Amino acid sequence: MCFITSRKQYEGIENLQSVESLPNGYTIACWHGRLLSALWLYGRGNAFAVLSSHKDGEMFSRVLRYFGHDCVRGSSTRGGSAALRQMIKKLRQGCDIAITPDGPKGPPRIVKPGTMVAAKSTKTAVLPVSYSCQPLRHLSSWDSFVLPRPFGTMFFVIEPPIFPADLETDRANALLGQALDRATDTADTLAQSSKKGR
Repeated sequence: MCFITSRKQYEGIENLQSVESLPNGYTIACWHGRLLSALWLYGRGNAFAVLSSHKDGEMFSRVLRYFGHDCVRGSSTRGGSAALRQMIKKLRQGCDIAITPDGPKGPPRIVKPGTMVAAKSTKTAVLPVSYSCQPLRHLSSWDSFVLPRPFGTMFFVIEPPIFPADLETDRANALLGQALDRATDTADTLAQSSKKGR
């Protein structure tokens, strides 16, 4: 309902188009609090989302299947190594991955290493994305989860893809965190500017 009734603005859409034109798989990444950005931006068929083995992961898996996607279950706190192996396997098969590098329990906006380890191992790209909206609702959760309200405007920001194959893992994680923060802050600024312009 919210997505259908909202206007959409995109910054950096050429970055999404560039990775989706590649023949191999890639990873679309966003902060957990902006998880809906990956779901709404991804447009290349079936993505495998990395979800926690907890109950909240099961809830999201049902939503993903409704949209025609699948999931890899596991996280840094439960089943993490199995999830990483599955990510690497899917990327090598040419599948795409969707992940929240700070999930499932935080701390918020801190990158955990699995995303870049999988991308380095498979020599594939990571695409940092985020979104904001006006008006919006923040849930009282650890990640201040953002939900759009109907008949508003959604602002999507897509950063240039990161290719971490030749980077040290710590450096790759830092670049991803910086890109996700930049995308999120830009989206929030666009949303706030639209509110002031009314």
